[in-house]
Amino acid sequence: LACLSWPTGEFGGMGLEGAVRLGYRKELEAVEDPDDREALFREMVERMYNFDLAKRNRERVQDSAELRENSPIRKVRDIQVPILMLHGTKDTVVRVKQSRRMAQALAVNNKAHRYVEQDGDHFLSTSSQLREFFAEMQGFLAEHAN
Repeated sequence: LACLSWPTGEFGGMGLEGAVRLGYRKELEAVEDPDDREALFREMVERMYNFDLAKRNRERVQDSAELRENSPIRKVRDIQVPILMLHGTKDTVVRVKQSRRMAQALAVNNKAHRYVEQDGDHFLSTSSQLREFFAEMQGFLAEHAN
């Protein structure tokens, strides 16, 4: 069992969503309307992700040939574990086309995988997206964990 996070997976004790909720707690609590508060939260998170991605791309990937060479889609034949991929159709950070291509490459190479497209964004911003994600993960683990 393994975790593949492509191409912009973030690992850490707290994601940006948690950092926004904690770091901007007072600002968010000051907005009385729940829908307006959620909209402000999403705007703050998106700003942080966009800034982070732009900065990371400038610092880490100066050479597009290097990016292409290290892309997981070029390493599909080497994959030895089942892969679960979920992608939001409204993702503005990573094009859904990239995940579709990866899923197609996995299928062509007879690699065990499950690819799910959600009606959502990059950040699993809604509770329905999170529920679907956890349900898919639970089913995937039940099928593939020994």
